[in-house]
Amino acid sequence: MVLLTDGACGSTCALMADLLKRNGVKSVVIGGRPSNAGRVEAVGGVKGTQVVTLSQIRDVAVLAFDDLSDEQEQERLAKTPIGEMVRNGDNVLSRIKEGGVNFRNAVRPDDGSKTPRQFVNEPADCRLWTTPAMLFDMNEVWRTVYDVAWGDGSCTPGSIV
Repeated sequence: MVLLTDGACGSTCALMADLLKRNGVKSVVIGGRPSNAGRVEAVGGVKGTQVVTLSQIRDVAVLAFDDLSDEQEQERLAKTPIGEMVRNGDNVLSRIKEGGVNFRNAVRPDDGSKTPRQFVNEPADCRLWTTPAMLFDMNEVWRTVYDVAWGDGSCTPGSIV
């Protein structure tokens, strides 16, 4: 088995990639900026375990303000960022397509420093450049990945394998 990504893997994909890596599965990433030869991360997105959308954050603020607060608490909250979010949240959210924040960090169980994986450099085992043939034939992508994983193919200079 081999994990193939374009580096855009993140969130749940990051969890799966980590489980595969810890069980010996090699990672291959295709693409990236041509000026950056060498190692790149297979997981280039968020490595957290839970993402909360901006809409969800606004909904919790509204719940805290409208349903969980008495009149006196609402007066106090109205002067805080929660009150501002309740007043202006719909206007702000109507101007953006989407957005979210990493709500829960992923930390490897064997990491004594307890550093969130988001801040740990974890390069892919192999990096490949996209070729014109790969753009038009997905089978060419998999042939190339097969060759570097089990055959005599080679990765870009600086790759681990």
